[in-house]
Amino acid sequence: MKDKKKKNTRNIAEVISETVIPIEIQSEYIDFHNKHIKIDIPKEEKVKIISDLLKKKTPLEDKKHTLFILAHGDDLRSLYGIQKYLKNPDLELQPWAVLAWQECQNNVLGEGLSDIFGEAQDLIMSICLLHNSKP
Repeated sequence: MKDKKKKNTRNIAEVISETVIPIEIQSEYIDFHNKHIKIDIPKEEKVKIISDLLKKKTPLEDKKHTLFILAHGDDLRSLYGIQKYLKNPDLELQPWAVLAWQECQNNVLGEGLSDIFGEAQDLIMSICLLHNSKP
């Protein structure tokens, strides 16, 4: 049983690292930020949309909206929902799901840093950004 879990985790990591995200998909994803999409939803609704995301019969456009909503979550439920989808994604939405996973992961990490470091989090992240931007 452990080997199966490791295999699934490795496969998700491979999917994320090996997925090429065309510039058109990146632009479309960024454009979603300009639309007025409700992204702060209650826990019960989040459970339902994750369930719908995993159904093959759910329209792709609905899955895009769901991935976008989950991408803006700062909780593990959102991140795990995207990860579960990435185990067996619709091929057309795989790059979209990877972008959503990356954004959600950043939100979850930011929330975790906030819990640990409080107001110092912004200073720490700014220092990291400055350090990483140096040539």
